[in-house]
Amino acid sequence: MMNSGSIRFRLTLWYAGVLAGILVLFSGAVYTGLNHFLSRNLHESVAKDAQEVGSIVRENANEADESAIAREVGEHYSPESNDRAIRVLGPDGSQIYLSGPEQMLPSWNRSSVRDQASDVTYRPAGGSEVLIRTQEVLADSGKKYYVQVAASLAPTNEILGDLLGVLALALLLATVIAITGGFFLIRSSLKPLDHMRFAPRRLRPAVCMSECQFPTPG
Repeated sequence: MMNSGSIRFRLTLWYAGVLAGILVLFSGAVYTGLNHFLSRNLHESVAKDAQEVGSIVRENANEADESAIAREVGEHYSPESNDRAIRVLGPDGSQIYLSGPEQMLPSWNRSSVRDQASDVTYRPAGGSEVLIRTQEVLADSGKKYYVQVAASLAPTNEILGDLLGVLALALLLATVIAITGGFFLIRSSLKPLDHMRFAPRRLRPAVCMSECQFPTPG
């Protein structure tokens, strides 16, 4: 068993600690970079969807019947999966069009809407967190409509969770390998010092026999 106060133990611990620190920094950089990449892509995706739906609303907002807006949006743009929802609201906040899970979108609150398009996160009861893009659309008639696009953050969080598990496992295995490899590497490196330390002990009897003279009997 290795002595905890020996230089061999301290060098092995230092070697493993430095390598583990480097791996932690690398893992953190990978996780942060992927998180930023996925978040940026999701923001750009909902912003693009909101702009496309807004264009459809603006083109059909001058119709006498506002149901034409819902019809055109439904024909030209409809979510293909349950992780996205679209809602179009009239000037008075009445719902003109809704596609996708309704629970992904909170109750309409006009006071929370800004003049510029904005992104907010929302966690429905019993559901996963979603990103909501709200965009104001001004028709030629002067009426204001509101477009909301919600996208679930569950796929992004799932990817990041899987990555975190893989990085943690890789860090654990790398630390064990570093400690084992460092022990044998330092052990082989310190062998010459061990020989130098024990060499005088082996030489003392020989030197004594050659230098010490014993009287011969008779």
